[in-house]
Amino acid sequence: MIRSLGQPGSEKLGSFEVTAGCKGYNSLVPAAGTKRQPEPPPAEHHRTPQVYTLEATGLLVIALLVLVLTLARYWHNIPWSAR
Repeated sequence: MIRSLGQPGSEKLGSFEVTAGCKGYNSLVPAAGTKRQPEPPPAEHHRTPQVYTLEATGLLVIALLVLVLTLARYWHNIPWSAR
């Protein structure tokens, strides 16, 4: 409730006065420094999804296939005696 200047039970705020009814407007808002810490996850083992395991396996197979095909193509051009 906004009262005019000079009435009892109010505080000055610019050219208006704020009554006791408006004082608690932000009283339920927590302060910025009082963050609630997240609860730690339970101690159970978290499995890696099967999709990620298959993706990594597929990438390894492709890399091995590229290596084998490269060695097969350039086998005779590799100087094996140069050590």
